[in-house]
Amino acid sequence: MVEDKDRPGFFKDYHRAVRKAISNDQFNEFSKLKTNDDRIRFCFSLPAIHDIDIKPYFRGKSEKEALEKKEAGNKCFGRKNNLEALRLYSQAVVKAPVPSGKYWKLIKESADPKKMTMYAICLANRSAALYHLREYHYCVKDIDEALEHHYPKELKYKLYKRKARLLSHMKQHVEARDAYRQALKWLDWAKMEREKRIEHQTDIQKWLKMYETGKVVKNWDIPECYIEHPPVIPELTGGRNERFLSASKKIDIHYDNNMGRYAVASEDIEPGDVLVTEQPFASVLNREEFGSHCQKCFKTTKAPIPCKKCSSVLFCSVECRQSSYFHTIECPILDLLVGSGMSINCFLALRLVTQKPVSYFLDMKEKLNEEDLKEITNNKEVYDPSDFMRLYNLVCHSQFRTAEDLFHRCVMIVFLIKALKKTKYFDGKGSSSGECAVRSLLSLVLLSHCFGFSSLKEWFDTRLEYNFRRYPGHQKK
Repeated sequence: MVEDKDRPGFFKDYHRAVRKAISNDQFNEFSKLKTNDDRIRFCFSLPAIHDIDIKPYFRGKSEKEALEKKEAGNKCFGRKNNLEALRLYSQAVVKAPVPSGKYWKLIKESADPKKMTMYAICLANRSAALYHLREYHYCVKDIDEALEHHYPKELKYKLYKRKARLLSHMKQHVEARDAYRQALKWLDWAKMEREKRIEHQTDIQKWLKMYETGKVVKNWDIPECYIEHPPVIPELTGGRNERFLSASKKIDIHYDNNMGRYAVASEDIEPGDVLVTEQPFASVLNREEFGSHCQKCFKTTKAPIPCKKCSSVLFCSVECRQSSYFHTIECPILDLLVGSGMSINCFLALRLVTQKPVSYFLDMKEKLNEEDLKEITNNKEVYDPSDFMRLYNLVCHSQFRTAEDLFHRCVMIVFLIKALKKTKYFDGKGSSSGECAVRSLLSLVLLSHCFGFSSLKEWFDTRLEYNFRRYPGHQKK
């Protein structure tokens, strides 16, 4: 389905209005069309389909909300309720304006230091809570991010001292020494009484002397408790298949006209054997998890890093945020898409487009629909799981769909293309003389994936229903 049945949204009304606006003769004309390209062109030609006024819509930053959450976090931190302080500080970090790009120039001109440093201060406060919770890995990350975003220079010595202590705990003594040197440097900017300054200076110099006399001068292995391990992908049982690189040697892939593609065991398979491991072409996070999981890697976020523009999504690290090109496209329309009520299948189809620049699809437009599925499976070439054409040519069974279903999906694709035009995705290409070609190309990509993913989901649901009916005593909840 193109809509989520359990979630309200405006797309149902939009589709209903477009459907009602066309005559029976026009719909009969649509039902006779044989290709997706013709169906999309037909829908774009309908006047009613352009009646919707699509505007960028997303939850932005709020300095006021960030300040409220930060102050509430300070109270919890003062009561040594570090877990609650961490939660509140994280909310403040997400809501705080991030000084970058045009926004940074704007607030710099306003000469309000609170606006310029709110994000960094919220991060620094959160690092204190993380320190007391012994989440040293995240604490160091927060300190580095705060220092990158204009943390007040009169307070920098404090962050560098905290970082030095953390690195010392983690047995990273070379980096700890460098952090103490930075703390001593920025101590000159600190606003404090002379006696207090001397006290800090003495403490820092004591540690530097210890490092510089060689007593503690080299890094040791970081203790296991401070290491964030990435997910481990299991090894394929029996080794890798020479043709199908994602599959084990224990299986092979065959094809015939009646059954399509299917896997065949080439040797005995034991319970627990790993037969296939493959990176997905695209993945999307369930909307219910937006407030707790990383948009890029789906890990639970202990100390979330926000998008620099919106407050709708989270990342587990700066690295995940930087590598999420797709969100730079989706950001201004994300809440619009959620509000439409579109299904997770449509989000997944859209993600396949937004994770690549439009030039990627323009460069391969000649290849689309060239390859034959049977030939791919039966020839002796190595099956490359990273080849986009393997996904694009998945069987969609669109010939078995009703005209109403096809029209419903085509209207959704038109909506997605119109939404994409409100972003920077087309980068000028959408307004040139080649707009129709670009629009048509992306529509085909989106529509083929909407068919493919829904077919897969419908197949899974059918098998699940079949299994529940087949075995007595099992009831579907």
